[in-house]
Amino acid sequence: MKENKCTLFVRIFLLVVLCVFFCACSHEEPGPKTVVYNGITYTVDKDACTISDGKNTYRYEANGNSYHITYPNGSTYYWTWSGNVGHGGWSDDYDESLYTEGRILMNVLETQMPKEKEAKNIILIILLLIVGGFNAVAPQTSWYLSEGWKYKNLEPSETALDMTRIVGVIAIVIAVFMMIA
Repeated sequence: MKENKCTLFVRIFLLVVLCVFFCACSHEEPGPKTVVYNGITYTVDKDACTISDGKNTYRYEANGNSYHITYPNGSTYYWTWSGNVGHGGWSDDYDESLYTEGRILMNVLETQMPKEKEAKNIILIILLLIVGGFNAVAPQTSWYLSEGWKYKNLEPSETALDMTRIVGVIAIVIAVFMMIA
């Protein structure tokens, strides 16, 4: 009977992990995206690295926090962010009266670029995985370390062991969510 419960918990755990991985996948539709900025509709094509305002098409390069925009006449505009502060400039032949301003094109691009993810708390994730795995695999030992040492000649109930396993699986699921989020 004990082996069947362990097998059941392992199967439930694997099912939960698979569900987490399948549910966490995000899918972005391919192709150009439209952005309305200051009442003007822009089309951003990430595959071709272009922005169009309906009249002109501009090429861009985006590397992390740096943007480099090339205008139809060959002039360029660039900008780099360092935290909340940025700096940039343009080529000598850049004329914002001929085309859309570089900072506007950069703002349009920023609406389409993926946001930087926050740093993950690796220590907490590892701790949750270790404690959760220990609770799920060795619930009797876990129960003894948390409660059993307080009493003489006492054994945990099956319900207490089952709850210890469930808490272990929940801790592992939380750690997995933290890793993929």
